[in-house]
Amino acid sequence: MGKFNGCLLCSDIDGTLTRSSDGTVSEENLRAIQYFQENGGLFTLATGRAASFTAGFSFRVNAPLITVNGTVICAEDGRTVLHSFSMGDGYRDILQFVWNKAPRCQVWVISQEGESALVEQTYLSDCLPFGETVHKIVLGFFQESDALAFRAAAEPVFSGRFLWVGIPSSAQRQRALCGSFAENAAPGSGGSCSRGL
Repeated sequence: MGKFNGCLLCSDIDGTLTRSSDGTVSEENLRAIQYFQENGGLFTLATGRAASFTAGFSFRVNAPLITVNGTVICAEDGRTVLHSFSMGDGYRDILQFVWNKAPRCQVWVISQEGESALVEQTYLSDCLPFGETVHKIVLGFFQESDALAFRAAAEPVFSGRFLWVGIPSSAQRQRALCGSFAENAAPGSGGSCSRGL
């Protein structure tokens, strides 16, 4: 019996487990993960990223991975999907709402494997390159006023299904303002966009 038996520790990746400056995991964190696991603890990642992103780390998880904002749960190997919660046909209604309320917004749809596609309004009659398995929708706004107006319109309609990431500082204005939808995402599932407001 290790002193961490029965304990599960989940960590986000970007800026939490990894350094914001270079995306690497510190030696201190690597030693802590190893110590925790050697003493009976279960360690995994909860992220908005796809499971394939986790393959490059020098440590291994010993509990299922929580990926794509909680919409995909993978075995420790990062390849075997244990549970997958796609948005089903509901993503089409969300896209129509987005285009009605924020026509200048950029829209990306994300698959369970982390594949993404930039879509335009004409998409509704087209096919996605990865089929109809949309797990997350990410929005990009380039004008603060557009982002704020969309947020005001979306919150009452999509309560609990939309996460507002935030407005960047003036030094970061060239980056898009983002929001994300992840249907059936686990609360607190990590990543830059998870379920809830």
